[in-house]
Amino acid sequence: MAVMSQPEPPSRRDGGTERGEKFAILIVDDEPLVLDLIAEILRNLGHEVVPLPSPVEALRKVRLQKFDAAVVDIYMPEMSGLLFHAKLKVLDPELARRTLFVSGHFSREELRRELEGTQQFLQKPFDVNELVQKVTAVLPPVPRVSAS
Repeated sequence: MAVMSQPEPPSRRDGGTERGEKFAILIVDDEPLVLDLIAEILRNLGHEVVPLPSPVEALRKVRLQKFDAAVVDIYMPEMSGLLFHAKLKVLDPELARRTLFVSGHFSREELRRELEGTQQFLQKPFDVNELVQKVTAVLPPVPRVSAS
């Protein structure tokens, strides 16, 4: 995974917060190294992150907690990120609109059709600045709920 540089100090433009707001971000990826890396980067920007390796567990968590954005791997053994997203649309349509998909396998035609026209996709490997830029693009203007 290409990690070129650490992000600069947080500001709203680079994924952090101008007024000290904390965004709650759900991360779902079955690869422990990727899950930990994304979580660390977003924590360093001041966000509250909930990293989960299981999409089933993540759906349970969404029933209990509000999130401002989600970062979701597309290819996972337990449930695909696209099926997770379909279920998320029912549970929390706002969060579903604020989902960033990540994948190192963006070659299947059905996947291209599903994500066509969306800027909410990040190809693995990625660098820190690209991740921060894409996450910032899906965040709401202000947190949905106060993150603790």
